Amino acid sequence: MKLSRWLTAFWGILLIGIAVLARGWGSVFTTGLTIASLVYGPMLGAFLLGVLTKPANQRGVRAGMALSLAFMLLINFMTSIAWTWYVLMGTAICLTAGYALSLRAPTKGFVAGLVLCTSLVGAFGFAETAPYARFDRQLTKKEVEWVRQTLCKMTLDEKIGQMSTVDINVVFMNRESDEYKQIRDRILDNKPSGLILSRSQG
Repeated sequence: MKLSRWLTAFWGILLIGIAVLARGWGSVFTTGLTIASLVYGPMLGAFLLGVLTKPANQRGVRAGMALSLAFMLLINFMTSIAWTWYVLMGTAICLTAGYALSLRAPTKGFVAGLVLCTSLVGAFGFAETAPYARFDRQLTKKEVEWVRQTLCKMTLDEKIGQMSTVDINVVFMNRESDEYKQIRDRILDNKPSGLILSRSQG
């Protein structure tokens, strides 16, 4: 009974500490889903290993979940991949590593699982950092005419707005929030040439 009380008090203090720290984490909605997605992938991978595969054993599933969680933490802190991919990636890593480590030959299974996981993470990381192709071709006469006609129809304020952009932090925002209304007003009033979408935890 005493142990349960101490555990309850510890858990309450821990949640209070998380609530205090969460003030600087940006959107609580996005932060909560990000944390949940880190562990949902390994959990789903372990479930699928038990349901879909026969060679899966306790040792392989545990190792697969541990490797998956470690890789997901690495992806979260070292890359800018959106949290919406975490469940899929964590499940794939847990499935491949857990299945490989459940085979009869532990050494070969470990090597195979590690290679597969590393390749998967490397592929996602490369996709995130791959440079975009440059647009360096000449405009056609039809495109030049469209630009000229569009500029003629624009007011002076709209032409000035084409020299500016609006930076938007891609997080969940309530339509009634002040932040959302400020962004909406900037777009409607200034008529910028484009939007710069970024993802920041601050």
